[in-house]
Amino acid sequence: MELPVYLPTDSLPKADVVIVASTYYYSEIYHFLKEKGIERIISLETILKEF
Repeated sequence: MELPVYLPTDSLPKADVVIVASTYYYSEIYHFLKEKGIERIISLETILKEF
């Protein structure tokens, strides 16, 4: 199964939530996505800690 990977210059499709896999750059990616209008952003680390 292939998962799409998007570059910062790509337009993003509509999604219910965006999961960010990078923990080191999470804050930078989070703010970038917020500027693009993405409302629901969660880190993969947070998801894994809840299990």
